Amino acid sequence: MEYGTDTTRAITDVCYSGYAAQFPNIKWIWSHGGGSMPFLAGRISGGPNNKKAEMPNGMMAELRKMYYDLAGAANPGVVASLRQLVTADKILFGTDFPPGGHVLEQAEAIRELKMFNEAELKMVERDNAVKLIPRLKNT
Repeated sequence: MEYGTDTTRAITDVCYSGYAAQFPNIKWIWSHGGGSMPFLAGRISGGPNNKKAEMPNGMMAELRKMYYDLAGAANPGVVASLRQLVTADKILFGTDFPPGGHVLEQAEAIRELKMFNEAELKMVERDNAVKLIPRLKNT
């Protein structure tokens, strides 16, 4: 349970501290679908009215610039919440291999959700990672 909670705390800290806005060129990639952040984003973002200096565009704008992987998060609840927070170009394939199962099992689990069309699956499965880390293109 703490993996998701710790991830949510870390994302909140990056936003509330002002680091997300202060360092706009950092490509933040959060594991496990962002923990519980996609589900709680509206609630958490409603509190920082006194954080305009740290988040001039608001917390939701910062969250929507970030990337989220699907390691251990290929289930309908997580993906539905994540899809409401960000578009498919911000979602990455991820796996907790070896303890979290095999890569193929994770890829099949993501496809079986039927929450991405074929173009989006291509982005999630590879293209988004290549965009972030161009040296992966030839692997």
